[in-house]
Amino acid sequence: MGGNNLTSEQQAIADHAGGHAKIIAVAGSGKTTALLHYIKNRLDAGIAPERLLVLMYNRSAREDFDRRLRQLAEGSTPAVHTFHSVGYRLYQRMIANDHIAAANLSPLPQSTIQLQIWKAIEECAPTHELEEIRARKQSEIEAAEFFIDYTKTILSGDLSAFQELKLGDEYMYFLQVFRTFEAWRRSQNAVTYADLIYDPAMLLSMDEEMAEQYGSYYEDILVDEYQDINEIQHFLLRVLYGKTGNVIAIGDPDQTIYEWRGSKPDFLLTFFDGDFPPRIFIT
Repeated sequence: MGGNNLTSEQQAIADHAGGHAKIIAVAGSGKTTALLHYIKNRLDAGIAPERLLVLMYNRSAREDFDRRLRQLAEGSTPAVHTFHSVGYRLYQRMIANDHIAAANLSPLPQSTIQLQIWKAIEECAPTHELEEIRARKQSEIEAAEFFIDYTKTILSGDLSAFQELKLGDEYMYFLQVFRTFEAWRRSQNAVTYADLIYDPAMLLSMDEEMAEQYGSYYEDILVDEYQDINEIQHFLLRVLYGKTGNVIAIGDPDQTIYEWRGSKPDFLLTFFDGDFPPRIFIT
C-alpha cells in the first residue's frame, strides 16, 4: 500500500478492517484523505459499492467527497449522500411498501411554510396578545418556524423541544402552532425539508418490527462530521445499521456548529459508543 503518502495515523484508519470505529480528527488532520483510502481498500477487498453508505453533512461536502472518491478509486464507487437524501430514499421505500402515507416529497417552499405558520399563529395565539404579535409579525413567524424545525430534530415531541429551548411562557402557544401546522401539512400530503427525515424516523421509532425491515443491508456506514448530527439523525443511523455491518464515525467534538438545530457533541462522545462500541482513532 505504499505510494499513498499517508501518515501512520491515516494509514491505520485506511487499513481498519472490521468493527465499528470512531475517528476524532481535528481540522487539517487529513481525515478526509484517510476516509477516501479506507473506502478504496474496502472496494479493493471486494465489497460491492452499493453495500457502502457514505454520509456527508451537506451537499457541498457530498459533491467534493464524491469527486475525490471517483478520482482515487477505479471502477464503480458508492453513492455519497446527505442525511436528507437518505431520508428521501427511505421515505420513497416506505411509501412503496405501504408503511407510510403517500406524500409529495418535493419540500414546500418557505413562502408557503411561513404563510401557514402565520395562519396557525393567528388561530392559536392568546387573543389579548394578538395585536402585539401582529406588530412583530415576521419575527414571530421566524421564531415559530425555528421551534417547528427544532422539534423535528428530536424524538420526544414538542413539549420536550419547548423545554430544551427554555422558551418563556409567552411562547407556550407555539405548542399548538406546531400541532396546527402539522395537521395542515398532513392534510396536504406535503413535507418540509426536515420531514424527509422526521416522518420516516418518527414512524419507525414506534414500530421496532417495521424498523428492522430497513436495516442490516450495508456492510459499512460512514458518517462525516458526526459532532453535527442530531437525535433524529442518530436514530435513523441506528435503523439503517440494524444488526450487522460496521459504522464509522468521523468528527471533532470541539467543532460543533449546529447546536441551534439540535446537534450535540454527545452523540459523538457518548451515544455512539453505547450503540456502536468502536475502535477509537485520534488524528
